[in-house]
Amino acid sequence: MTESKPIDKKLAQSDAFHSIKAEHTALNILNTHGWKPIHSPYYKDMISGKLRELDLAGRQIWCKNIGKHELIARIHIYVEIKSAPAFHILCAGET
Repeated sequence: MTESKPIDKKLAQSDAFHSIKAEHTALNILNTHGWKPIHSPYYKDMISGKLRELDLAGRQIWCKNIGKHELIARIHIYVEIKSAPAFHILCAGET
């Protein structure tokens, strides 16, 4: 018979737990630096029409008055957390 562990210990050792913990760490870092983060937002894939989920999105707005004008910069970032061991991320530009 195998020894059973309490459910909280099993969960704490799972890959899913470590993944969501990494997502919350990134969310807290963005929040600390004045960003407005959102955990697990959904978006519609323009090609397939399917709903997809991101790990994290954030936005920041900077404003600066220059004479009579106001300069506004809006930055949106999208974050995908990779926590699987030996996981390789490949990115390609347009071909």
